[in-house]
Amino acid sequence: MEGNRLAVRHARWLLERDGTRVYAINRTGRPLYCAGLDFTTSLFKPLVAATMETLENAGMSQHQAAAIAEQLFQRSLRQFLKAGKRGWEGPLASGETDVIEERVRALYEANPALADYYCDQALEALRFFSTRSGMDGRIAPEPGAGQSNLTGGDCRSQANSSSARSISATLHAWAGVPPAW
Repeated sequence: MEGNRLAVRHARWLLERDGTRVYAINRTGRPLYCAGLDFTTSLFKPLVAATMETLENAGMSQHQAAAIAEQLFQRSLRQFLKAGKRGWEGPLASGETDVIEERVRALYEANPALADYYCDQALEALRFFSTRSGMDGRIAPEPGAGQSNLTGGDCRSQANSSSARSISATLHAWAGVPPAW
């Protein structure tokens, strides 16, 4: 809601007496507020669609896939609200390259577009969490037996200096599969 202080106060009083929550932001913060809403609406829905399609490709019914996706999204949100970025876990966060490679290959065989989406999102997550959380840039362990020769540090520097296609190509190279584009 916008307006002078008296009008905002009166509108807040009218809305809150019916149990409506009212949040005030300054006028210059409106584009950021709207972008924040985009993350949980229009940018979140492709993630839900990719999750559902992947689980269905694994052999689950649409109903089963929806139930699992809903439960995991709610659990992830609760974990983030409790621990913030420190709660980020899983093979990507811990640099388990062999697990990531296996998953990207399976996605590529099932649907190359899903593999591309996974790689793009994985690298954006690495880039966002490493640059915003104070992490030292070492996402993946040093190359070893059965691991590719691309370390997380290389991923981070590539992610910080390249276009989206280069970022996707980096993770595709890490997993050993070509991008679908």
